[in-house]
Amino acid sequence: MPVHLPFLPLHAGVKSTKESATRRWLQAVGERRRFPPWKSAGRRKHMWLHDLARKVDGYESAYEELSADALLEKELHSVEHVVPRSRIDDDSGAESDPRAWVQATRRANAQRSNLPLKLWADVPGEYRADDLFEVIDGDVHYLPPPDQRARLSRKWLFLHATYPHDIDAPSPAQLRNLGKIVALARDTPVYAWEQDVANALHDLLGLTNPLLTHDANFFYDELDWYTLLGGDDRDP
Repeated sequence: MPVHLPFLPLHAGVKSTKESATRRWLQAVGERRRFPPWKSAGRRKHMWLHDLARKVDGYESAYEELSADALLEKELHSVEHVVPRSRIDDDSGAESDPRAWVQATRRANAQRSNLPLKLWADVPGEYRADDLFEVIDGDVHYLPPPDQRARLSRKWLFLHATYPHDIDAPSPAQLRNLGKIVALARDTPVYAWEQDVANALHDLLGLTNPLLTHDANFFYDELDWYTLLGGDDRDP
C-alpha cells in the first residue's frame, strides 16, 4: 500500500538514503540485545515496567488512565504490548523489549486483545469517553484515550522501526494514516513522567527509544526512515 507523506518535510540540505537512516536509527537504539522469551520474562516485567512506573510521579496506564500505585495496590496491573504479541515473531525478542510496553489493567488488556490501535487524532467531537472500538477500512480498531495516543505512537513507531521484519505490517488504516501518527508523536510534547520512565529504563538497562531523545526530529523528518514503518519497500 502506498504511503503518503504530507506531514513530513525533509530537513533542508539533508541527502537521504535508506541505509544511512537505518544505520543512524540502529546506532541511536544501541546494541540489539537478546531479550528472554516472553514466557520466561517473569520478575523482569516488574523490574522493567511496574517498579519504574511506580517510582515516577504522574505515570498513567494507557487505556483507563489510572496511576501505577492504584493498579498495583489493587492488583489490576498488566503489561500491555503496544503491538500485540500475536503480531510479533516469537523468535525475535521484540515482545520482551520493554521499550514497547505500557501499563494497563488486565480488563483493558483483554478488551483490546490483539486489535490494532487507533493512534491518530480524532476529528473534534468524534471521540466519546465510552468508545472502545471503531471499524476503520473494514478492520476493528481499539481506541485509546486521545491524550494517550501520542505516547503510544512513540512506542509503536519505535517497535516498527527497530524490528521491521519481525512484526506484522500495520493495519491498512494505520498505514493510510501513518503521516498523522508520526505528526501526532512529533508535535505532542513528551510527558514528564513518560520521559522519567524512559530515563530510568536507560539507567537500568542502557536501552533507549530515540524518539525520546534530542535526535527525535531527525527521524521524524527523515523520509527513508519513515519507510521502515510500513512503506512500499518494507521488505528487502
